Amino acid sequence: MAGWFWYELTENGTVRLLRAFGGAPEVEIPEEIAGRSVTEIGDYCFAEKDTGGAHHIFAEGVDEGQAEEMFQELYRRGSIRVLAGEYIKKIVFPKSVVSIGNFCFYQCSSLTELVVGNGLTGIGSDAFMNCRSLRDITVCGGVAEPSGLKQILAQRPMETEVSFVSEDGLEAVLLYPEYSETYDEIGPAHIFELNIEGEGFRARQCFHGGTADLAQYDAVFLQACAKESVKTLCRMALLRLYYPAGLRGECKEVYEGYLRENAAEAGRYLVEDKNLEFLYFLGEQGYLGEKETEGCIRLAAKRGWTEGAGMLLQYQGKWFAGKQEEYSFDDF
Repeated sequence: MAGWFWYELTENGTVRLLRAFGGAPEVEIPEEIAGRSVTEIGDYCFAEKDTGGAHHIFAEGVDEGQAEEMFQELYRRGSIRVLAGEYIKKIVFPKSVVSIGNFCFYQCSSLTELVVGNGLTGIGSDAFMNCRSLRDITVCGGVAEPSGLKQILAQRPMETEVSFVSEDGLEAVLLYPEYSETYDEIGPAHIFELNIEGEGFRARQCFHGGTADLAQYDAVFLQACAKESVKTLCRMALLRLYYPAGLRGECKEVYEGYLRENAAEAGRYLVEDKNLEFLYFLGEQGYLGEKETEGCIRLAAKRGWTEGAGMLLQYQGKWFAGKQEEYSFDDF
């Protein structure tokens, strides 16, 4: 069953989405509803709270005159439910959406993935309040194109991975580390000083005219090395090397040096995540040494990840030709 939507018209005659309904915790918002472009997402649209009010009902292929009766019957039977609050897990917006309202995703505690167009620049107040699980954001647009990402990240202090997907495919993936803000009271005058912990805040300032400033983002890495976890830093380095859009030579050397120095930890994290693609990349680029590769094979075998152990066993002969003994699964 296609998605069902409550909506109203804006002053410009476009659609403002008010509510979405469906039978699964994922929804892709159509670019047009009732022949009109969907440009706005209303206040509390995906929050558990129902703000009520007048609305139209739309579902693809359903006659407008029958929509209300069909909707009520499906909702009564439990065939569809409101896609909001702790139920919703993934939301895909069309590129036509340019703004989202206040508290739009309030208490969407299970929302893990959000896809937006680079034309989305209007972000309402506390739009992402209590979205504790949201870690993956995809921006439909090139990394060199302006977007509203900075405004979104300003409301997202948690670690967030952002993918930039243009018409030619995936261009870049940037990891923005977590940061925290605290206030200390100074003296009896009730003056408060803001303290920020974590380089995630600095990374979120790396924008110029709405466009991600990759050179500035890469420069943050050196400062982050003194404060962020090895796992976070390995992920930042891997993502920049694997998707090297705008990566300058000197910055590439810094990322490569960090991975070589922390190859054992990087390999362990990738085995734990069962990330075959990045493990192969580590080995193929020479970031994994012989000892680290053997450690990854042993860990993969111990965890029962035969695919990962098999791949590493297959390729270690290529990576370290003439430098190591032959191994088999029996050795692990």
